[in-house]
Amino acid sequence: GIRNNYSTETGIPYLRIERQMIYRPDSTWMYSHHASIAHFKDRFIAIWSNGLIGEDQPGQRVIFATSKDFFNWTKPKVLANPSVFKNDTLNILTAAGFHQFHDTLVAYYGEYSPHRTHTHLWAKISVDGQHWSAAKNMYLPVNPNHGPEKIASGRLIISGNFTFPYTDDYRGVGGWKMSSLYADSLFKEDNPATFYAPASKNLRSTIAP
Repeated sequence: GIRNNYSTETGIPYLRIERQMIYRPDSTWMYSHHASIAHFKDRFIAIWSNGLIGEDQPGQRVIFATSKDFFNWTKPKVLANPSVFKNDTLNILTAAGFHQFHDTLVAYYGEYSPHRTHTHLWAKISVDGQHWSAAKNMYLPVNPNHGPEKIASGRLIISGNFTFPYTDDYRGVGGWKMSSLYADSLFKEDNPATFYAPASKNLRSTIAP
């Protein structure tokens, strides 16, 4: 179970939390994962990956819902649908969190093929949390699960599985540069299947005589 080990002079505080169901599927689009929530202007906004049956299957999309009070949520709408991989098979999208600057909200999502190839990071921009721009290519072969974090210098860092792209563009929509725990020669992209090979190669090179 989950334990609350935080203690003060008066003992362990009781954490009062509130829960609310945002989305309940009926007979289709049964799988939800990779949720992120932000408070933007006058409302909460949630995005998440939404698949027909299981995780990271062809056709997985990204949807969003909004609420002004956290308890009453709009019916989810599609933020992004995957492109076609081949014939009638679709690629896979994964929600990748938010970034806010000034009066603008950026939502990120990754896309890759059913063979875990051709990975791209995309972003859409909104000024009201309801209407979104066309998809913007971040030119990164990375599939994150969370949005960028800002460090003291103002630089933004977004985390993949083993890569940590960064940008000094405060908007988070350009100037991204790749960075990783591993040498560039060990990988070409970063998605849910590609971290095994560089980890294995790096381990062998570390213990080699």
